[in-house]
Amino acid sequence: MKSSNIEQSLKALNNTIVVIKPLSYLGQYLDSHDSYIAHITECPNSKLFHKDSLWTRWIIHYLHENCICLESVRYPDHYLDVHNDSVRITYSPDIPLETLEGIWSRFRVFGDNLSNVSIQSERNEKRWLKAYKSSLIVAPCYHDLEDVPQEEGTRFKIQFPAEILDEYSPVASYHNDTNDEVSVEYRYSIGTESKTVEISQHTATFSIEIQRNFSIDIKELISISSGFKFGATYSNMWRHEKADTFTQSKTVTADVKIKPGEVVTIKQLIGKYGDFTVHSSIGLEITNSDLTNNLLDSNLQKVSNLPHVVLV
Repeated sequence: MKSSNIEQSLKALNNTIVVIKPLSYLGQYLDSHDSYIAHITECPNSKLFHKDSLWTRWIIHYLHENCICLESVRYPDHYLDVHNDSVRITYSPDIPLETLEGIWSRFRVFGDNLSNVSIQSERNEKRWLKAYKSSLIVAPCYHDLEDVPQEEGTRFKIQFPAEILDEYSPVASYHNDTNDEVSVEYRYSIGTESKTVEISQHTATFSIEIQRNFSIDIKELISISSGFKFGATYSNMWRHEKADTFTQSKTVTADVKIKPGEVVTIKQLIGKYGDFTVHSSIGLEITNSDLTNNLLDSNLQKVSNLPHVVLV
């Protein structure tokens, strides 16, 4: 069996946080249930970013070729495990993933893209993950090695909990049409906020997910999920943001002095992810008839004794 280009996609998703959905049962997710037996459980989209929905999340640990381990976000250091005739969530804080000792935690993923895959145990190649609607459990099914299984419950979709929408666009501008330098002060929000999730709930649970999923290199995702957008358009810029950007939002002030005749355009990277909005640090585009520069807010100069303008 060939794993196609899905290997490079899995490699790009290393350490990102995903959900895994059985294709046969809409609205159901692979569930690290009670840190013991794997289940499939229903979760409405409106609840997917609630603090109690962490059971839907899995960390992909890419190992080699099309081989991965799946670690529960709800129960750190617990890994998906085909154990005899059940699929369990096994605790192993110091698991050597690449060695023979850790083979129980390893799975191979087969499919043309991440929207339709079969998942095979590496420890026992005749055992494949299967979701059973009647009992709401995930258990191994037996299948020969000539082809991947096609029966109901054996096909899954791997995706982010939400698509990322981001843009880098102007948010304010100022034209100094005087004969003197002026000091422009710009107040803006930086960080992550939500209208539906309390910040105190999200800080410890979702900030890592947002940072990791915004930062993947989408150019490496060859076998992307059909109909689902992985990664951010400006992932390279998000990767250079500080960790604080992905935690609680705050208001900060940037100051810059503008020479006569210059036009300052303030740009900001803004991303949306489920119930969350992320505001990055700002960039400045300073133009006049002779010069065009791009500056980051870390290069802004604090000035005084100049005519002062506040942009809010």
